[in-house]
Parts: sequence; C-alpha cells; structure tokens
Amino acid sequence: MPSESIAHYVTVLREDLSIGALNAIQVGGRWQTIDRAFAKGVLARSGFRCETIAESDLPALIEAPVLFGAALALPRRAIERVGGFDPLYFAYGEEIDLCRRLKYHGFRLVVTSQLPVLHLRTQYAGGVSDFVLFLKLKGTYLGRLKDPAGSFRHALSATLRNSCRRQSEIHHGGYPFSFARHTPAPKCCESSGGSLSMP
Repeated sequence: MPSESIAHYVTVLREDLSIGALNAIQVGGRWQTIDRAFAKGVLARSGFRCETIAESDLPALIEAPVLFGAALALPRRAIERVGGFDPLYFAYGEEIDLCRRLKYHGFRLVVTSQLPVLHLRTQYAGGVSDFVLFLKLKGTYLGRLKDPAGSFRHALSATLRNSCRRQSEIHHGGYPFSFARHTPAPKCCESSGGSLSMP
C-alpha cells in the first residue's frame, strides 16, 4: 500500500459525508494487473470491465453496489449508524452484509481509482478444507436470511430445503455442503465424527 493511501482515503471520506465505505482498486502481484475477483465482483458490477490499470480509463471515484473487505475504509459516522461486521459470519460474506446495511441506511459505496493496493490472496494448493467450505456455506445462508429486500420466512424455508437436500447427498468422508472439491482439513481445523473443531 502506498504510504499516502490512508491520508487519501480520509480526505475522500471527509469531503463527502454520504460515503459510508470506500475501497481502493485492488491489484495482483505485479501491481498493474487488477485482482481478478475485484475486477469481476466490484468493477464489473459497477459498469467497468478492465484487467489492468494501464488499460483502464476509470473516474476518480466509482459508485459501487458492493465492496470487498480487503482495504475497506469506513468513516466513524457509518460505523456508529450501522455497526461493524456481524460476528455471526466470522469470514466469507461479512463485507457483503455490511455493505447491504450501509446502503439500507442511505450511505454510498465508492471505489477510488487512485493509489491502488496489493491484495495478497491465500493460495489453496490442492483444494479447500472442510472448515473453509463450512464458513462459505454459512456466509451464503446468512446472506439469504438477512436480506432486507427479501422475506425471512421464504429465505428460511429455502435454506432448510437446501440444507436437507445436501444432507441427503453425504458421501462417506466428505463434507456434505462442498462448493469445491473435497480435501482433508488442515491440522488446525480437524474434522472428526462429522463435527468441526478448532484449537
């Protein structure tokens, strides 16, 4: 992250009180290539399709429907109004929930195209552990249940149906809700007897 990044974020957030959260452009290891997930999940959904900083002609501030948790800047006014991350999530989906709450309370979400940051991503060599799959699934279900635009009753019914269907598809030794191919859990999150435990 460039040394002047924080000062820039503070300036943007102070100059426009309607902004509830801000992301910088997130790049990969060579600093010119935009992080693939950020390009797809944030920029493309904001109407901008680009793979590198050089080829992009982005405005200084981009209105976004959602932001990523990495390098997320929030002003105090937004945190005091909507709270922080929901601890029910722990990981995967928590920033989506926060952004949704910010928008519900009338705040804008923006991306600054100046001073990009490097997003160091975890490399899952050989697949994803059961614990990560569990967290992703939990985030997906919580996101459906907490959607203020939807019906909690319908979301709960659909979630229970989905959960029961996946339980019926259990394969011996595998996590029943896998969204990715199964690999053994790391030692810090051993799976035993169908339950997950942490140290």
